[in-house]
Amino acid sequence: MLDLIPSKQPSDIIKRRYLEPACGNGNFLVEILRRKLEQVNTKFSRSPLKAYEFNVARTLTTIYGIDICEENVIEARERLYMMTKLAIDMNRGSYLSSDGFFALIKYILCKNIIVGDTISDADSIRIVEFLARGRSFEQRTYSLGDLMRPHPLPLSISASEHFLKIGAKYTAALGLKLAPQIPFEGI
Repeated sequence: MLDLIPSKQPSDIIKRRYLEPACGNGNFLVEILRRKLEQVNTKFSRSPLKAYEFNVARTLTTIYGIDICEENVIEARERLYMMTKLAIDMNRGSYLSSDGFFALIKYILCKNIIVGDTISDADSIRIVEFLARGRSFEQRTYSLGDLMRPHPLPLSISASEHFLKIGAKYTAALGLKLAPQIPFEGI
């Protein structure tokens, strides 16, 4: 199915948004992320660490999954997180990351891979659009129901914030240190 989507350049996949409205445990999302990270690694692996991390994070902000089953959502988040971690480990090394980066990855996944009923309750599902502004993200929250209508307006807009600061604030809000191995259950 992914091969049916036309693109002018292979790197176009990095910015393209994908929504899986019944994501299950993330099989389709994992393949999307694999292809996106392949292009990020081709294009940015020799960039400075923070530039590389920003592009990895930006890639994750374009993948959305919704499922009615919480266990599926947790598993999908964990699979996407581990794939991201593995890609970084393979390209940058296991111990090389900026403070707040892995917390940001978990934050994005918790915002974009969510529990919801897309068939009978689309208006209560909240979708967060992360708009890249330099090395910052502005977050716009929409109702999924509104996104299916012409000219949707955001329910809220958060001020643009440096990508690593978002991760640090997420860690502080949870009141714990988010090590890469901490599971998504309970977050």
